[in-house]
Amino acid sequence: MQTKGKVGSEFVAQATTWLNQGRFERFTKGSEPQAGGVQTDAETRLAKVPESEWRSRLSVWQSRGGHWPWQQLTEPPDDWRTKVPPHLLAEIGIVHEDTDKRVMPLRRTG
Repeated sequence: MQTKGKVGSEFVAQATTWLNQGRFERFTKGSEPQAGGVQTDAETRLAKVPESEWRSRLSVWQSRGGHWPWQQLTEPPDDWRTKVPPHLLAEIGIVHEDTDKRVMPLRRTG
């Protein structure tokens, strides 16, 4: 980065930013190249995520005030395009309304 003149510029993430935003995840387990050198796509990777891991990521998202640790894989839970399973979103009070692309709080009945 020094050779390119990018050190200290807004285009180089500091170590804390890189870690806090989960940018390292594309280099960790689950993102290794598959047989033949083809990397799994986000849809395939997300389909294999156990519910306990989804819940953990949702907890991090809530505790960090909306920072989504899987931004490279899917939109955050409050975005209508998210790939977070709807039943897990409902557990934290998020229901997506498809008609107007907004997030509405879960409505309790009874």
